[in-house]
Amino acid sequence: MKRKHNKILWKGVEAVSCSRRLKYILWIAFSLCEGKDSARPMLSSPTLVLNRSWVPINITTARRAVVMAFVGLARIVDVQTYELFSFDRWVSRGPTNGNVIHSVNSAFDVPEVVVARRYDRIPKSGVVFSRRNLYRRDSYMCQYCGGKPGVSELSLDHVLPRSMGGRTTWENCVLACTTCNTRKGGRTPEQARMRLLSVPRKPNWSPWYSFARRFQKPKSWDAFISDIYWNTALEE
Repeated sequence: MKRKHNKILWKGVEAVSCSRRLKYILWIAFSLCEGKDSARPMLSSPTLVLNRSWVPINITTARRAVVMAFVGLARIVDVQTYELFSFDRWVSRGPTNGNVIHSVNSAFDVPEVVVARRYDRIPKSGVVFSRRNLYRRDSYMCQYCGGKPGVSELSLDHVLPRSMGGRTTWENCVLACTTCNTRKGGRTPEQARMRLLSVPRKPNWSPWYSFARRFQKPKSWDAFISDIYWNTALEE
């Protein structure tokens, strides 16, 4: 997947006129892309990618977002004004907040949102049933009491116990804290007189499920993706 992504970037670079100035910027951009500037944590910050219709399609790193903007595959969004910036304009305006990327002779804001210039489709990828994605679907919250005790105190609970034929699926698994899991035991919620906060469903795909690491969603993303979109399991 990484090789395919890099091939796309190189095709974009081939179309760029290589003046002395652009060669210099190109060297900086690809040093960021290949991780040579890994000592700067800002380059690993999450960046939301929107398609041409401003629909969220992916979450990437600031490092890759910078390169996408440089080769003309994306425009950077000012999350305050929603104005679109080319790479050159974004760099020339300088830093406006505390999240800054420093290059050899310039400094500019970390891109929090970018818009793809040519991509207008929505990924149809399914959401893999995994422990990580289950935690994300349930917002790291016990589905019986609503508590958020921490990952170490949460576990997967089968709504219909496996001893009764319950399967390990999106529709039959929820997060439960240690206290609620112990109280429920090998019974159904009805038998244990416990009520689920929501009906477990398989979630539709969203960028949230495509990002491997857990992180705090940037506040600036709220204008593009509501909390309901991120946290509510939707019917297929």
